[in-house]
Amino acid sequence: MTGKTRLLVSACALVLLVSVYSAAQSTKKAVTPPPRYTVSGRITGMAPHRHATLRLYAPGKPSHSATMHDDGTFLIRNVLRGTWALKPTHPLYLFDPNLRTVVITNHNETDRDFTAREIPKKKR
Repeated sequence: MTGKTRLLVSACALVLLVSVYSAAQSTKKAVTPPPRYTVSGRITGMAPHRHATLRLYAPGKPSHSATMHDDGTFLIRNVLRGTWALKPTHPLYLFDPNLRTVVITNHNETDRDFTAREIPKKKR
């Protein structure tokens, strides 16, 4: 094979490689991540410096959790659309309601409030 032939074969291989790469890139679709939302609310009735934990869960989806702030508020971020169960827990308190159903469609969910009442010391 002469030098000109090798150069021509190399150039053809390069053109083929660039063509294949360009075709592969043009068939890739941009992946848009699903929208994410927040769930927020307040827990009233707890003594200062007692913090409930809230768990947001749904079958087949990763669960989320948050700890309430000193003012009783909580915020759970990065929640996907769907129907979720929201449950607060603390070893010294019961909550009303015990569980809330949260339906995320296309907006953040707010005012998912709970009232805490201390468990009587005899029942702990």
